[in-house]
Amino acid sequence: MEYRKLALIWATNKAGVYALLLAALLQTWLIYCDPHSLTVRLMTSVRHSLESLWSLIWVNMFHQHSFLIRTLGTTSWVFIWYTLVTCIFLLCDVTGRPAFLHRYKIQELRKPLSRDKVLECLRVNVLNLAVVQFLISLPAYPVMVCLGALHTGPLPSFGEAVLQLVGCRLLEECANYYSHRLLHTPRFYKFHKRHHEWGAPIAFSTVYCSPVEHVLNNVTPVMLGPLLVRCHLLLTWFWISFLLFTAIIEHCGYHLPFFYSNEGHDFHHRTSSSWYGTLAFLDVLHGTDAPFSDTVHSKRHFISCSLTPVRETITDN
Repeated sequence: MEYRKLALIWATNKAGVYALLLAALLQTWLIYCDPHSLTVRLMTSVRHSLESLWSLIWVNMFHQHSFLIRTLGTTSWVFIWYTLVTCIFLLCDVTGRPAFLHRYKIQELRKPLSRDKVLECLRVNVLNLAVVQFLISLPAYPVMVCLGALHTGPLPSFGEAVLQLVGCRLLEECANYYSHRLLHTPRFYKFHKRHHEWGAPIAFSTVYCSPVEHVLNNVTPVMLGPLLVRCHLLLTWFWISFLLFTAIIEHCGYHLPFFYSNEGHDFHHRTSSSWYGTLAFLDVLHGTDAPFSDTVHSKRHFISCSLTPVRETITDN
């Protein structure tokens, strides 16, 4: 494997690797540290307080409505979280303010952002997030119960939560990559074509897609992990929130400092080819990192820790 491709995988994932190493060090310290130390007692107290609060709220308010919380509750939270985050970016896209944000723009919109286009995007977002997502959660509920997933028992320990999230991330990457590749085949591209109407994507267009694509490429990869590793309901909501925020950043059109790099997915929208995953290793394994990896955009594909836009530090020339 070429060195530059290994470097691309490392640039894509090094923040996650550092986070895992930090979590491992913290877990090791918690295991071998004096259990009577102030820090350990404080963390234990916080965890027990969260468990008590969760048990109190669940038993007193939601225990008899388990079905609605796992279905309608999850759907409502996804819709609220998506709307809050994307509307912040939409306000910036429509008003052009704050002006300094424009320096971080990856590519200009190919057409002016019209009122009709925003309303059409809103209609599709509501259809997918409120209607399709709720309908797909109904047959999924007995599967959750059968597998013991999205349970409401004791919260997982710190180490268990980290391992479950890592498992969810790897499962999501595999499911997302292969379902995305499938949608780019001639037979299935008709279900994916709507999403690529945004050659220069914005945050508000993150779930602008057909219902078939939303179920196949959005909902299924996200929920596969929590179902198979049997995540707690709260951890599942955290996982969904994290992944949805990542997807919004991928589509926002701005390479912001200290945020996940969206150069790869933005290039995918620009060319409708290459870079079908997010963690790079499957793209490199199957050779779908090219032509992205052969362009200057791949050199910008890293988390910038500088306020200077990467377009200015790594120019087109």
